[in-house]
Amino acid sequence: MTDPGVSGYSKSAYPGISLLPPSERVRAFAGRVAIPVLSFVGKKKSGKTTVLRGVVRELSARELDVAVLKHDAHGFEIDTPGTDSFKLKAAGARVAVLSSPTKYAVIASPQKAAPKIEMSRRARSTALICPKNELIAIVADQTFADQDVFQLGLDDIIAICDLIEERIVRH
Repeated sequence: MTDPGVSGYSKSAYPGISLLPPSERVRAFAGRVAIPVLSFVGKKKSGKTTVLRGVVRELSARELDVAVLKHDAHGFEIDTPGTDSFKLKAAGARVAVLSSPTKYAVIASPQKAAPKIEMSRRARSTALICPKNELIAIVADQTFADQDVFQLGLDDIIAICDLIEERIVRH
């Protein structure tokens, strides 16, 4: 584990750090999906969007294709009864995609077992919300001594992206 203020992910920079391999649940999820998926989770105002903007910018600069799915805790509905996509989902389609000449929308059930990076800000909470067996890292302004995952600071975008490349993209 590192102090959240410490920069860099390279294992050689932290010879005393031993990262546990991903949990069985995370490995099973990675084996079921065709493209790498990673969730950033955390309480409201924990810094998810700010950090994720930096991560998307950095991964894009590394010439990786990045897609973002934004969760709305209050729910929303673009797929209403009577529409073709609603009927196809009701018939058993796991995913429906609506497209137009300028954009498209994907309608699918969330993949709850995806590996997660949890964002945490001391001012919001000192407790984590993510199941331990789905967590691959914590990005925070505090340290969680009882967690066996890599911990990085909220502003350590390069190290977060290094971790994503090693654990998710190149898995």
